[in-house]
Amino acid sequence: MIARVLLSGGMDSAVCLAWAIHEFGRGSVECVFFSYGQRHRDREYAAAVEVARHFGVNHWAVKLDHLGGSSLTGDPGDLSGEAVVVPDRNATMLRQAARMFPPASVLVMGACADDWGVFPDCRPDFFDSMRAELSPISIETPLVNLNKRGVFILAQRYGGTEILEWTWSCYRGGGSPCGDCGACVARASAFIAPPPIDPDACDCPSPVPRIDPYGDDLECMACGGKVSP
Repeated sequence: MIARVLLSGGMDSAVCLAWAIHEFGRGSVECVFFSYGQRHRDREYAAAVEVARHFGVNHWAVKLDHLGGSSLTGDPGDLSGEAVVVPDRNATMLRQAARMFPPASVLVMGACADDWGVFPDCRPDFFDSMRAELSPISIETPLVNLNKRGVFILAQRYGGTEILEWTWSCYRGGGSPCGDCGACVARASAFIAPPPIDPDACDCPSPVPRIDPYGDDLECMACGGKVSP
C-alpha cells in the first residue's frame, strides 16, 4: 500500500508526515508537493525537501495550472483572512494526488481546526465530500479537529518537533517570516501554552487539551473526554 502525504513544507503537513510514518511505516509513505502559483512556493518547496529528507521518504514535485482568485497567487488583497483563500485548491490537489501513479491507498492532508473559519476546504464536511468522490481511496486528516497548539503537541507525541524549524509558513516568502500574514499569526499560536487542565477530569495519564474552535470547551486530544480548565 502507499500512503501519499500532501507535503506543503508547512508545520501541519510536516506533522502529518510524522503521523503517517508512525501509522503506516516508513516504507509505505511518500510525499507530493504541489506548485499552483503561490507566491511563497520556492520557500515552501525548499522546506518540503528538507522535511522529506529528514524522514527518509520519497517526495515528488507536481506543477498544477495557476490557481487564481487569491492574494496568495498574485491577486490584490491582504495576506490574511478570506483574501488568501484559493478557490478549489484542496480539491484540485487531492484529485491530482489520487491520479498519480502508482495509485495510493491513502491520501493524508494537513488541515487543522484553526483553518475552519476562513478556509471552506479545510472543514470536516469538505473532506467527507472528497472521500465520497475519491472512494475507495482513503483520505486521512489527523489534525482536522486540533488547533495549532494541538498540532504542536502532536508533533511532540510523534517526535517531530525538531523538524518545525525547517518548515515554512509565511505567505510572503522572502528571506525571513514577515510575522504578520495570516500564516505567521496562526503559526505563532502553536507555541502559546493552553490553559492548565485538571488531570483528574479524564482517564488518560497525560491529558492533552484540544480547544473547540466554535466554543470554549476543552477536550482531551487522546480520549475525547471533557476536561476542566
